[in-house]
Amino acid sequence: MMEFFGEREDMLHRDESEGVGEMSPATLHLIEEHEKFRAKMASWRKALSDIHSAEQRNILSEIVAFLDNDVEFHARKEDEAYFPALEPYHSTMLMYEAHDLIR
Repeated sequence: MMEFFGEREDMLHRDESEGVGEMSPATLHLIEEHEKFRAKMASWRKALSDIHSAEQRNILSEIVAFLDNDVEFHARKEDEAYFPALEPYHSTMLMYEAHDLIR
């Protein structure tokens, strides 16, 4: 799932009014959130490979809280504001489908 938002963001999330190759501040904000999410997940993946079961349960609890709160809030911002704004210019079906997969 994490790879879903790699090159696709560069191709799909352009602000046509700002010129070719430039992204809007809203797009940059959402991409920054994706990067923060990736960094959190990478640190958890490393930690889970290095620790014992009681510590793993604590990390898994953190992951669940992160997914239930931060990721859900981010997805709602995209679903309710960002994707509808893109629809006149780009197909957003895959974006909505990606959010359905994480819910």
